Amino acid sequence: MRIRIRELRTEHGYREQELARLLSISVRTLRRYQSGQTRLPGDTLMKLSAIFGVPPEEILMEEDETDDR
Repeated sequence: MRIRIRELRTEHGYREQELARLLSISVRTLRRYQSGQTRLPGDTLMKLSAIFGVPPEEILMEEDETDDR
């Protein structure tokens, strides 16, 4: 499942390096989360939720699901 990290990151004006630093992870790990290659841990999901100001469920939506809203 591809989650909405990339979409939300660009909407909020973060570069990959900036967001990775805020999450205390490597850019490589962030890219793996963005692509769905690596499962997103709960603590990272909560940090992303706080950074983007959206509920965790919105981050986990597939990008296609947001088109229906």
